Amino acid sequence: MKIGVIRYSGSNFFYDTMRYFNDNECIEIWHKEDKLDKEIDLLIIPGGFAFGDRYYENATGDFTYEPGKIYIV
Repeated sequence: MKIGVIRYSGSNFFYDTMRYFNDNECIEIWHKEDKLDKEIDLLIIPGGFAFGDRYYENATGDFTYEPGKIYIV
């Protein structure tokens, strides 16, 4: 089975997903690709995020969840 794993900025489980499904059976697909060179049987979008998961109004105040959003101050 050929597995495609989407890689995008901010995901922190891409490599874990590749290892779990055996690197030899997986191909990396950059999130901006619109055509694949190979056929795949399964497409996986790994969860998790490395930045932007919470936006704080104050350092210890209330926050909102906004996964993947980058705030430039």
